[in-house]
Amino acid sequence: MATTLTAGPTELATPPAMTRCECACLSFEEVARRIETEGLTLPECARRTGCGQTCTACLPDLHAFLRRRDRRPPPALAPCIG
Repeated sequence: MATTLTAGPTELATPPAMTRCECACLSFEEVARRIETEGLTLPECARRTGCGQTCTACLPDLHAFLRRRDRRPPPALAPCIG
């Protein structure tokens, strides 16, 4: 007797977002830090670091990371002691 196999509904899992450019070995936090402290644009930072310049797989997640970061409230100021 033959057995018929039927597959149930398949759901594709969303892979976790990237948090770094693996090609340039650079975290998105470091990219954001360089943009902020050195006054760079993302394209300038990419040219200097190589982030997003090789395989480009990180670019959608890097752009999303930077958009979310821009909407964060500024860090609280430390209380003055003295």
